[in-house]
Amino acid sequence: MSRNLLLKSGRLYAWRSSDAQSYVDISTPGIVTKTKEGGAGFATNAYLWPANDTSPNVAHCCTSLFDLANAFDCFTLSVDIKVSSSAVKASVRYDMRYHSVTEFGNQGIIGLDVSGMTEWTRVHLTVPLVQTKGKATSSLFCVFFADDSPAGGSLQWRNMKLEVGDTGSEWTPAPEDVLLSSIPESILEPGAISTGNTVVAGQTLGNMKSSDSSWMTIRIRTKNIIPLLGNRAFYINFPANLVCFPIYFDSSDLSVAAPCDAHTTKDVFIAPQGAVGVELVFKKSDNSAITPADVTNVTVGGTH
Repeated sequence: MSRNLLLKSGRLYAWRSSDAQSYVDISTPGIVTKTKEGGAGFATNAYLWPANDTSPNVAHCCTSLFDLANAFDCFTLSVDIKVSSSAVKASVRYDMRYHSVTEFGNQGIIGLDVSGMTEWTRVHLTVPLVQTKGKATSSLFCVFFADDSPAGGSLQWRNMKLEVGDTGSEWTPAPEDVLLSSIPESILEPGAISTGNTVVAGQTLGNMKSSDSSWMTIRIRTKNIIPLLGNRAFYINFPANLVCFPIYFDSSDLSVAAPCDAHTTKDVFIAPQGAVGVELVFKKSDNSAITPADVTNVTVGGTH
């Protein structure tokens, strides 16, 4: 699995434009809707620029795309796609660009057909660099609606990942967006936080820590609140034998009311409004004894 070259990729980047703006609604990041019927051969599309080193307002790449194109022969953009109904006929495409030279990738100029994908489906759009190698400066992610796709039909996307090579993978955040590269034993301690299934608002972390001896062997908690660094969502990657419970805190270090639900491996957590920090509690899925050493290979990444 390669690193994600896109920054803040857990958020939904805003659409930049369309070649048929009166026929498509691009007002909502992550979703585009066909609003009118076009004539035969009419291009109804929407697009955004995942990597563009010439326009800072649309640059989401960790480094210059020009430098990446110089160093590598192939890129793959992976993204989750879902259409609103089986009647929606659409395709998606990723390409590299340098002025008038365009590399359309192995899915062709028409793109990859995603018609009928009414459940979230991960697609991989690979671009071998031939024409634009060494000079590519921008990249385009584009959605096309077919002429006979119904008005009102929409396409959604999420979890975009740009990586080197010809094989796409599941979404992970860029290393630059990671809150903690690992969780060292020094910031962990035995015990739980007494909340039940729902956290009561306005409590301090100290008051919420449990001294119940039964929790001291089967739960591990971080000693202090972890700042979310402005992220509303964050990604946690941990072994399949662990379960994690997040507990959120506001700018006054007081608890934010939210369900205290168990999450399993490789989950994206969505913080409630007002949360600026999180306390993490871990246990083993079989409720056996746990130590700080069992948790040190967990990574926590910010996404948005």
